[in-house]
Amino acid sequence: MWFKFCRTRRVVAEPVSQPEPLPVPQSELLPDIGGKKNVFKCSTKDGEIVAKKIDKRWELLESEVRMLDYATRQLQVKGPKLRDVYLNGDERVMVTDFDPGVRLENVWRKMSRANRNLIIKQLRAEILKMRASTKPMIGRVGWDGDIEKNDPYHDPYHPDSISYPITYFASESDFDAHKVEQMRIKGGDGAATVLESFIKPLQKRYSERFVFTHGDLHSENIHVRSVKDSRGMSVWELSGILDWGRSGFYPEYMEYAIAMKTEPYRPYWQKVMKKVMKGMECTKERIQVEEWATEWAV
Repeated sequence: MWFKFCRTRRVVAEPVSQPEPLPVPQSELLPDIGGKKNVFKCSTKDGEIVAKKIDKRWELLESEVRMLDYATRQLQVKGPKLRDVYLNGDERVMVTDFDPGVRLENVWRKMSRANRNLIIKQLRAEILKMRASTKPMIGRVGWDGDIEKNDPYHDPYHPDSISYPITYFASESDFDAHKVEQMRIKGGDGAATVLESFIKPLQKRYSERFVFTHGDLHSENIHVRSVKDSRGMSVWELSGILDWGRSGFYPEYMEYAIAMKTEPYRPYWQKVMKKVMKGMECTKERIQVEEWATEWAV
């Protein structure tokens, strides 16, 4: 590995050149990458095209970097591979391969049924790769591939993930207890009691198997591109899954429950994800718990 990491001091096998400066104003902003305003398309001194994400939230960015690297290198999930991550003044920079695809959201309705079925099949294959990787705790991995117990990351149950980050949970029971406590802080004792009553019947389904979960798997974060098939016909294929900022090892229900949440941009996407995750569904009761637990955080 030839990457250079600042805070973790990861050992590298080869010398690393000095990081290039931050993107200058004439670099191309990529607003379609997760809808953000901090990702740029840049050229390296060797003429390669890369994407640079700039962020001041170092702990959260570094945690995301490790998950991206684990997904694309260890699990071989389709996505932009990590090139480097470094400090530049008070800015933190993540450099990845540039994904030349377009947002699935922008072309889905224009696709033929055959092409939609191809994308559904390919996306399902990527999710199965992720779910094949399991850990004994809920959280994110360190560079060694084990759950990192010290570094904070995004709390899906609190709107201010910077001021209220989380680290890891030793069990599903602890994870659900965290949801209740967050609800108590945000909505009071009454709201916490309601959430706890939703959770109690589900406790018999608790598991010690936690799977790799993207956590924000909607059509804005999935890129596709048009290619020629063996007959010379144009078809769409999945080119990469982006934005791993909400990823982690979570209970098996998490990916499906998040996809089924009733947020404004999801009505058609829920139907797609039901096909993608057929056989991986969770109960309506668990979806209700996640809906209620995150309502105050949305």
